[in-house]
Amino acid sequence: MSLPTNKLRPLLDKKAIFIVALALIGIFLVFGIYWFRSPKGELKPIDPVNFKGTVIDPNDAKLLKKALERNINYLTKIKETNASVLKREGYAWNTQDLIEAVDSLIDHISSAEKHHDLYDLIKGRFKVIAVKRPVLVTGYYLPEFRASRAPNEQYNTPILGVPKDLITIRLRDFFPHSQNLNHLVLRGRVEGNLVVPYYPRKEIELKDDLPVIAYLEDPIKLLILHIQGSGILKFNDGSSSYVHYAADNGHPYKSIGKILINRGILKKEEADWNGIEKWYWSNPKKAERIIHENPRYIFFREEQGIKDAIGATHVPLTAYHSIAVDPTKLPLGGLFILDVNLPDLGRLLTIVVAQDKGAAIKGTHHIDLFLGKGDEAGRIAGKLKSNGKLYCLIPVNP
Repeated sequence: MSLPTNKLRPLLDKKAIFIVALALIGIFLVFGIYWFRSPKGELKPIDPVNFKGTVIDPNDAKLLKKALERNINYLTKIKETNASVLKREGYAWNTQDLIEAVDSLIDHISSAEKHHDLYDLIKGRFKVIAVKRPVLVTGYYLPEFRASRAPNEQYNTPILGVPKDLITIRLRDFFPHSQNLNHLVLRGRVEGNLVVPYYPRKEIELKDDLPVIAYLEDPIKLLILHIQGSGILKFNDGSSSYVHYAADNGHPYKSIGKILINRGILKKEEADWNGIEKWYWSNPKKAERIIHENPRYIFFREEQGIKDAIGATHVPLTAYHSIAVDPTKLPLGGLFILDVNLPDLGRLLTIVVAQDKGAAIKGTHHIDLFLGKGDEAGRIAGKLKSNGKLYCLIPVNP
């Protein structure tokens, strides 16, 4: 199902779209200046010797190597168009320098199947710059769902594809020399000769003329899919497919967990996915109203033959080594050391790579750690909300 294109053509007045888009961009530039500034002095250089004695075992090293090899693919693609990955507080690096440092790190890991000292991995290759304040570390994963191609009594919650009337305005097209705008877009639709905000969640759910990919069993599973950004669909005929984020409606994200905590409906320790799902089924009508308070809606694209989550850098994510960041603050493709305690698993101290982004990730002091696929990864992701330490790895010029 899709919107008839003949009704859209007379509305697509390019001049009107351009004028309104520039007006909206002007608002972003005027009021967004603060968003692109970081507090001065929040980065601090430290001696890499601080990590001497931190052991990375062979299994962890194998996963790290996979994440680094995937990152090389991304860095190679952006090298021609984005030579400078990061310039901040006097620290900068060149994409080619980062590629060479990562290549050297991969060679070191490949040299032997053994335990590695974290200090040996970074010395001579990277400067270590600490983010002074603690970083909030949350988790996400690749969920798996039973699904149906056609609606029926059991499967009646649609996964929507991208509507044909959704307009995307990429700010970098109007300001190609502003790196701060590289990752920002506006979403809307044409109404008369104006570009207006796209429909919020509640209105989208009332429409019956939008493209449907498949159907899930209930709205709480769809909400999980929206928040995680991708998932594996398993059908009754034994086939499966991968769906991932394609676009959104441009509205801000509001956390359902925070709403429930702020209103005293759930305690903080109860507001993980198990607690939210249990509350949903005990209060379905009230739950629907609260879910609609998050106006953001995600549209998906379906792919065949993909079994791993794909991040914003268009490479597969690696469990415990891929993180989602705010790319206006921390660069996609950048390397970091993360030190955090994981629920039921203990301390994680290793190298991670910025390979994804998320609507809920704002600023330098919040990252999302990818934890893998399936129910166990989801259980840990639902419980992970810890303060950790983050260190930027800046390649040393040869």
